[in-house]
Amino acid sequence: MSPASVSLGTLQEFEHPGTKGGAVAAPQALASLPDWITGNARGQTSATEGGGQEAGHSIFESNPMGWSLDTIRLIYNWALALPQNLHGYIRYFMEESRLFGAVSSILLVVFVVAVLYSVIGRKRVSQRIEKELQPLWDRVPAQTHPHLVSFIRIVASPLVPLLFLGVFLLIEGFTHYEVSWFPPVRKLLGLWAAGVLLMNFFRETLTNGLLPFCPRYGNTLFRMLRLVVICIMAGMAIVWGAEAIQLPDDVKAFLRFAVSLTIATILSSLFLKKEVLLSLFPPLPYRSYTAFTGFLDRAYFPLALLTFLTGILWCFGYRRLAEAVWTKVWGVAGAYVVIVLSYYFLSKRLLQWSERKENLDDEATRFFFRSARAFLKYGTVTIAALIMLHLLGLLAPLRDVMSRPVFTIGNTPLSFLLLIEAGFILFAFAYASHLLQAYLDYKIYPSVGIDTGLGYALDTFLRYLLYGVGFFAALRVIGLDLRVLMVFAGGVGIGTGIGLQHVAANIVSGFIIIFGRKLRKGDWIKVGDKLGMVTHIYLRATKIWTRDNIEYIVPNTDFITKPLVNYTLTSPIVRIYIPVGVSYDADPDEVRKILVKCAEKHHDATQFRKPDVRIAEFGESSLNFELLVWIDISKIAEKDIRSRLYFTIIGVLKAAGIEIPNPQRLVRIRSGSFRQMDLCTGDQKDSDLCRTGS
Repeated sequence: MSPASVSLGTLQEFEHPGTKGGAVAAPQALASLPDWITGNARGQTSATEGGGQEAGHSIFESNPMGWSLDTIRLIYNWALALPQNLHGYIRYFMEESRLFGAVSSILLVVFVVAVLYSVIGRKRVSQRIEKELQPLWDRVPAQTHPHLVSFIRIVASPLVPLLFLGVFLLIEGFTHYEVSWFPPVRKLLGLWAAGVLLMNFFRETLTNGLLPFCPRYGNTLFRMLRLVVICIMAGMAIVWGAEAIQLPDDVKAFLRFAVSLTIATILSSLFLKKEVLLSLFPPLPYRSYTAFTGFLDRAYFPLALLTFLTGILWCFGYRRLAEAVWTKVWGVAGAYVVIVLSYYFLSKRLLQWSERKENLDDEATRFFFRSARAFLKYGTVTIAALIMLHLLGLLAPLRDVMSRPVFTIGNTPLSFLLLIEAGFILFAFAYASHLLQAYLDYKIYPSVGIDTGLGYALDTFLRYLLYGVGFFAALRVIGLDLRVLMVFAGGVGIGTGIGLQHVAANIVSGFIIIFGRKLRKGDWIKVGDKLGMVTHIYLRATKIWTRDNIEYIVPNTDFITKPLVNYTLTSPIVRIYIPVGVSYDADPDEVRKILVKCAEKHHDATQFRKPDVRIAEFGESSLNFELLVWIDISKIAEKDIRSRLYFTIIGVLKAAGIEIPNPQRLVRIRSGSFRQMDLCTGDQKDSDLCRTGS
C-alpha cells in the first residue's frame, strides 16, 4: 500500500479492546475518532458557523461560536477513554511510520535536532557571524555600531529554521505523492522562523538599551512579550494541527475558543503591570501628548478592565463589539503615539543634523532646515488627521456630509470637501516647492558652481511653475471648467487697464529684474544715500537690507526707470578715498610712506590691491592727501574701514611729530583803528576792553 492510499479512516477497521473476538480496537485517535467525527451535530455546527458570517450589521450581534456543550461532553468522554486507546494510537503511528519510510523518520529527527540547536546554539551562530563581519566594524561610526550589531543578530536568528524550511521545501518538491503531514509541518517551520525573529527583535530592542526610553523595565517587557509570542505560536500550532488531522468543525471551533481565551487571560495579567507598560510612553515636549499620557495614567485600570472584558466577549462571539472598542480606543491611541514618536525622532534627527553643520548661519542651510521642518510638520498633521478620522469611523460620514454642493460656478457644483482637497493639494505643492528650492540652494547650486543671482532666478521660476501646476491640479480635482477662468482673465485685463497700471508695471518690472540679471539677490546697491544688499526680489517690490539692520521696500519700477548703482554687478571690489590733511611743514614723501604703512596694517585694505597715496590739493590751512584702498564692499562697510584707518593714521602721525592743522584764517589790518562802540554798560565800563576801545 502506498503512502498516498493510507487514510485516517483505516483505523475504523479495529475494534475496541474487550469486544468480541478480543481484537485490538481502533483507537479513538484525534485523526479518526469515529464516534464523534460523523455525528450529525458536527455538520449542523459547520453550517451554523458558515451562516454566522452573514450576521447583521449591529455590533451587539454575536457570531456563532461553532461549538456547544455536546462538544465539551464529547471531548471529556474521549479524554476518559484515552488510556484505554493508547495502545491503538501507538500501533497507528507505527504503521504510519512504516508507510512513510525511513526518510520521514530522518526528517523528524533532524527537525528535533534543529529545534534544540536553534535554542541552545543561537549565541554561537550570532557570534560566528559577528566574527566574520569583524573587518566591517572598523568602518562603522561608533554611534551606529550597536544598532548594526543588533540588526545582524536579529537577521541571523531565524537562519536555522529558514535553512530547515528550505531543505523541507526541496524534499517536498521531489516527493511525487501526497503526505498528509507535509502542509502542517511547512506552516510550523514558517511559524517557528517568524517567532524566533520576533522574539530576538524584542530582545535586542528592549534589553540592549537601543530604545531611548523604558530602559528600567526592558527585561520585564521582554519576558512579557516573549510569553505572549510563545502562547500565540502554541495556539496557532494547535489550531493548524487540528485542521491537519481533519478534526470536526465544532472541535476546531472549541480549540480556537480555548486558545483565544488563554491568550486574552495572559494579556489581561500583563495589563496589571501599569508602570511597565506606561514606560513605553516617553515624555515628549508636546502639550497634546502630555495631556494624552496624563489621561492614560488616570484611566489606566478602567481601560485595562474594558480591554479584558471585550477580549472575553470576542472569545464568546461578540467580535464586532470587541473590534469596535479596540479600534476606537487602542487603535486610535496607538496610531497617535506612533505618529507623535515618529515626528519627534525625525525632527530630533533634523535638529541634530543642523547642530552638526558649521555653517548654520548660512542662509541656505537655515532655509533648508526650516523648509524640511515645515514639510515634516505638514505631512505629519495631514497623515494623523486622516488616520484618526478613519479609525474613529468619522472619515466616511464626514465625506458624505461635506460632499453636498454648497454653491455652483458655471456648471460645476462645489462642496466643502472639494475645496478642502484643493487646499491640501495647494499646500502640498507650496511646501514641496520650498523644500526643493532649499535643497537646490543648499546642495546643488554650490556643487555645480551656480552663483547666487542665477540660483535665485531658477528658484523663482521653479516656485511659480510648481504653484501653477498645483493650481491646475486643484482645479482638476474640483472639476472646474477652465473656460470659466476666461471671465476672470477678462476682468483682470479691464482692471489692469483702468486702475492697476502701477501694479502691473511693478510685476512686469519684477520679471525683468529676475530674469534680466542686472539686479540679483545678494547684490549691494545704493538706495538714495544708503548702501544696502538685495535680500528678496518679489514680483511687486524688492527688499533691501542695510548694515544698520534697516529694510527698505522699493517698487520694482524704480530700478527700471531710474539710474541704479550696483556695486557688485561685475565685482564687489571697489576703491574708496580717505582724505588726510597735514601741515605744510611736513615732508610729503614721509607722509606718503606713513599713509601706505598705515594701510598695510589692515588686511582688508591690502587684500586685493596695493594702497596708493595722492596729493589732492593745497588747502587753505593744510596739504591734503588721499589714501586709496581697495575693499570688498559686500564684506566690509566703507565707514568701518575708514574709521579704523583714521585711528591708525592719527596715532602714527602724532608719533612722527607731524601736525594735523586746524582750519585758520589770517586777518591783517593795514591802517586805522577800531572805533570805540557804545556797547559797554554798567559795570562793563570799567573793564580794560571798554577803556581801550579794542
